Amino acid sequence: MQLGHQLAALLARGQHAGTLKRLIEDLGLAEAVPFSSWWKESSVQALSPVNRFAEFIDKILLAQITAPIVIFVEEVDNLLSLKFDTDGFFGMIRSLHERRSEYPAYQRLSFCFLGVATPYDLIRGDHRSAFNIGHAVELSGLERQEAAPLLKGLAGQVADPAAVLDAVLHWSGGQPFLTQKLLAMVCAADHAERPAAELVEEIAREQIIHNWETQDLPVHLRTIRDRLLQGPEGQRGRLLGLVQVIQEQGGIPADASPEQMQLRLTGLVVPRAGQLQIANPIYAAVFTPDWVRRQLQERRPPI
Repeated sequence: MQLGHQLAALLARGQHAGTLKRLIEDLGLAEAVPFSSWWKESSVQALSPVNRFAEFIDKILLAQITAPIVIFVEEVDNLLSLKFDTDGFFGMIRSLHERRSEYPAYQRLSFCFLGVATPYDLIRGDHRSAFNIGHAVELSGLERQEAAPLLKGLAGQVADPAAVLDAVLHWSGGQPFLTQKLLAMVCAADHAERPAAELVEEIAREQIIHNWETQDLPVHLRTIRDRLLQGPEGQRGRLLGLVQVIQEQGGIPADASPEQMQLRLTGLVVPRAGQLQIANPIYAAVFTPDWVRRQLQERRPPI
């Protein structure tokens, strides 16, 4: 069973009863579970919100459902702007996981967290062991084979669909949004039997890169810019400095440091063969070394 609403955000806003009731409804348990009477029990009311959720998992969810359960927590990065005990919440998730060895029913329960955040963002205390039990799912760009179904949309639109798709993937680096955007622009362009590489490059430069802050609709490049520049002052300088090094050296060894994780979350860079590199030629042409230097100079404290 997959639950797609923003569980943690609802809990953070104090909507504990509403959150659990929503889970019951989504799972089709409304008739089988006397939620109101359970919720009003003094033993339940005495629990903290986080422990109340754990009690719900134990006494209701796993008792009523024998199939595997996957709870998706969307937009987990929204927790950063809410008054919410993230340390307690993820500690509770870990405690549920640790029950697997003693209570087999817990082996049917999994959580999937979706969003733009690192463990360093979500766990504010000194101990981040709650994430040792997790498995990161690396979202990479589209590979040529994965993008092959897009050829159907190019058929009858361009003379050489395969060559166009290859050129688009070169410029987008397989980034899904940019790939779709470039393909749509190619289909709307006056091809005049031009070579695919030449056509795609011209579209990328004129319709995406040139005056990018004005042409960036729907917003994409400006989101990357904002993620680079709108964090705490010290973080901005570190991220921009890291981008400078990557630009100068063509890449740096990828690791799990907080700075690299934050930079990867901007979308500007991706790990390739153990190296952290600029994700694609469009990003490289927008966020140039000159652009990075200007941002650093503007944010340098006066002497």
